[in-house]
Amino acid sequence: MSYKHIYTVLSDGDPNKWRVIKMDRDFDKEGEYNVNFVPSPSGGFLTCDCFASNKATCRHRQMVTLFNEQRLVNSRRAYDFDKKRWIAQPTLEA
Repeated sequence: MSYKHIYTVLSDGDPNKWRVIKMDRDFDKEGEYNVNFVPSPSGGFLTCDCFASNKATCRHRQMVTLFNEQRLVNSRRAYDFDKKRWIAQPTLEA
């Protein structure tokens, strides 16, 4: 069975803002979620603009943490959250 959605994380250089891009298995964009780090006296927390933003966490906030830990933000890597595996994006041939 193939995966349904895969995700990648992008940043425009602001260390406190990311875009989580939701794609189909052909790497076509299906959605985008904004994740922000909000500093606080206790260290700070991540927010997301997805439908699960009122929960303690969501897959998008978890993926921002994962991509940052692996230093893969803005890489050509995608992640299958349901199967917990990394996927390399195909390179275009000339």
